[in-house]
Amino acid sequence: MKKLVFFDIDGTLVTRNDSIPKSTIEAIQQLKQNGNIPVIATGRAPVLMKEVSKKLNIDSYISMNGQYIVHEGEVIYSNPIEMPLVEQVVEVANERQDGILLSTADEIIANSLISLVNRGTLFTFLKGLVGIIPERVQVKMWNRMMKKAPEKSDYENKEIYMLNINANQEEEAAYERIFGEQLNLTRANEMSMDIISKNVSKATGAERMISALGVSHQNTFAFGDGLNDMEMLNFVGTGVAMENGFEELKARADFVTDSVFNHGIAKGLKKLELI
Repeated sequence: MKKLVFFDIDGTLVTRNDSIPKSTIEAIQQLKQNGNIPVIATGRAPVLMKEVSKKLNIDSYISMNGQYIVHEGEVIYSNPIEMPLVEQVVEVANERQDGILLSTADEIIANSLISLVNRGTLFTFLKGLVGIIPERVQVKMWNRMMKKAPEKSDYENKEIYMLNINANQEEEAAYERIFGEQLNLTRANEMSMDIISKNVSKATGAERMISALGVSHQNTFAFGDGLNDMEMLNFVGTGVAMENGFEELKARADFVTDSVFNHGIAKGLKKLELI
C-alpha cells in the first residue's frame, strides 16, 4: 500500500543555508524506491523551490501554503487572491513601511530595487549573501530593500497567490485586525508572515492532494517545523515535528524527530518504517 509523505522545505528538508543534508537526499530516494510518494508542502513560491525539487527529484508539491498545487508537473489547483484585497494589503504595508513581496506562479514581484538585482531569481541572490555577510547584516539589508512597495502597474494584471510581509509576531496583530476576517495570516519564521486566501492552508492542500491520489488517510504523513505546518501535521494520519521547530508545533505533533541538522528526516522515516 502506497504511503503519501508531505515535507516542508525550510527547516525540514533544508538547513538555514538552504543546503540539503546527504542523509535527507538518500532517505527521500529510499522512500521512493519503497513505492511511497513524497510531496513538498511549502510556503515558498514555485520559483523559489525549483532547486530543492530538482535535487530531491520530487515533481509534486503544495506551494504558497496551499494556494497552488502541482502533481507530477500538472497544476491541479490554483487559487489567486482577489485583486482588491491584494491592493489593500500593499497599501497598508506601504503606510506602515513594512517590506512586502508578491508571489505569482512563476515570479516574485518586489520593488524596483529588488527587481533590478534579481528579477525572477531572487532566492539565488539571497543565497549568495550566506557565508559572505553576517546574518544580522543580511536582515538589515533585506529590510531596507523591501521597504518600498511595488508599483500597482507591476502586479495589477497578474494572479497573486501570496503576499509576504516583513513583520514579526507582534506587528502581525495590526494586519490581523484589518484582514483577519478576509485573509489567512500564517508564518514559517519569526521575521516574516505569509498572507493567503481565507480557509486555505497546507492542510487543505494536503487534503486536495490526498483526494487526487486516492490514498487512505491513515497512510498519510507530514514533516514540518513552522507554525504554518500546524494544520497539516494535525490533519494527516501522522504528523512529525522537527526538533528545531516551534515549541507550539512540537507540542501538537504525534512525535518529534531530530533536527534538520542531525538527520531528522532519515531518523523520522525510519521510525515510521517507511525506509
